[in-house]
Amino acid sequence: MTEKPVWCRRYLENMSILGGSVVVTGGAFGEDAGALKRVDAETRPVETGRFQSVEVFSSPDVADAFPKFAPASKCRFRLMLSIEFRDTLPSFLAMLRPLL
Repeated sequence: MTEKPVWCRRYLENMSILGGSVVVTGGAFGEDAGALKRVDAETRPVETGRFQSVEVFSSPDVADAFPKFAPASKCRFRLMLSIEFRDTLPSFLAMLRPLL
């Protein structure tokens, strides 16, 4: 079964590198898609980063700003990836996909 793409509002708040980890915070919620369950991450070059953890938090301020969207009350996330720095690596790309 494939997951069907849905309309959603998503945003990144912060991205930082702490030691050998990338920490990304943000949020995502959909109109009729339900609450945020998790966030998947894919990195380029492949296997440059490894998924460590993701936490989903409540977000009463976002729910106040978007009262018609019930899933907005729990839409914040904090994702951690461990990364391997290489001298020959010109760039690093992380693609995040919220799953609602």
